[in-house]
Amino acid sequence: MIKKILSTFSTNIVVVLMGFGLSMIIAKGLGPDGYGTYNYVQLAPTTLYAAMSLGYFSETIYFLKKSNYSIKDIFIASIWVFIILAIAEITCITLIHMVIPVESLLFVLVFIIIINFNNFLMPFLFGIGKIGVRNKMYLINSGISFIGIFINYTFFRKSFTIVSVFSMQILANSIIIIIGLYEIKKTFKEKMNFWSGRSIQVVKSVINLSKYEYVSNLANYLNYRIDQWVILYVLGRYQLGIYALAISLVEKFWLLPDTISTIIYPEVSERNDYKSITKNIDKMLFYIITLGMIGWAISLIILEPLVNIFFGNKFIQSAIIIKIIFPVIVLFSAQKIIAAFFCGLGRQDLRLKASVLSMVLNAICNIFMIPRLGIYGAALSSVISYSMYSLWLIYLYIKVKANVSLFIKIRN
Repeated sequence: MIKKILSTFSTNIVVVLMGFGLSMIIAKGLGPDGYGTYNYVQLAPTTLYAAMSLGYFSETIYFLKKSNYSIKDIFIASIWVFIILAIAEITCITLIHMVIPVESLLFVLVFIIIINFNNFLMPFLFGIGKIGVRNKMYLINSGISFIGIFINYTFFRKSFTIVSVFSMQILANSIIIIIGLYEIKKTFKEKMNFWSGRSIQVVKSVINLSKYEYVSNLANYLNYRIDQWVILYVLGRYQLGIYALAISLVEKFWLLPDTISTIIYPEVSERNDYKSITKNIDKMLFYIITLGMIGWAISLIILEPLVNIFFGNKFIQSAIIIKIIFPVIVLFSAQKIIAAFFCGLGRQDLRLKASVLSMVLNAICNIFMIPRLGIYGAALSSVISYSMYSLWLIYLYIKVKANVSLFIKIRN
């Protein structure tokens, strides 16, 4: 498990560094208003995906490890789910556009397809053990986006617009989608029958397994992003750009817990040595929280000058947002690992109540605090809801690890 974590972590470090560089170029090139538009165009399709996906693709990792269906059957079913989801989401956003005009509609529609494809491919590659391929795809995507946008900004600055930024990212994503499909196809020796009746059985089984995780993940997603929707409609794109940059930067700390949770999920699904696994998780939680607190202490001293140097004075408020929210982002890292452990046990339901109540609390706080305190109100709302959710899951983890066998629930 440690070897897989290190391999994925090293890949994610490179991806995060290129992502940081990309954020810097886009923020400097487009300013807060343009960065707000950049964030919105991705926010709309990701929100639709979270609401309409029923948690199907995220659950394929567990399902590939535990079910009696073949990899081919699960792949064919996933292709059908992708097609149906993409059509449903495109139809939904088009209908919304007829009532309330959606800015940059064409790019929103393209990103709907890309986001669905990526959410289908990445968990599937992990589920069939192609972790190295998945890591390379992330590197290729980030590399093409960064190099293309860097060249555009450095040598053709007059043509640097939101259109050129999205065009390069669409190209990068299209390339990795082709690579991912090719790698998956190589695992199948026999011809695939896309009209097999087993696809319906697979979809029913996965959705039955994913229903608790779907509600939890949807609540968590809204917990992460409902503040940005409220900011957009109450304060506008300029303030959204400042706030979104701060959140994007501070969430880079989730690199390590995201890496660990990605590995823990399939590991727990496959293994039964829970005492050893929880012992490793305890160590990881300690190291992550300790490193995070040290990082926060350092950020209190050097953050404003760094933001001014890398992103410009227009984004200086982002530094204050980061200082407010950083400690709870560190605490929230713990729940990411714990949630992956629960999912690996087949107990996605354990975090359901905490997810929903935390999201409701966050929504209420944002509605009351953002009109009064602006983007600082959004940051404080996140501090309140993230703290409640994280502490709740830590309590549940302590309770579960005391007697894991009582909580194991395998669903085939």
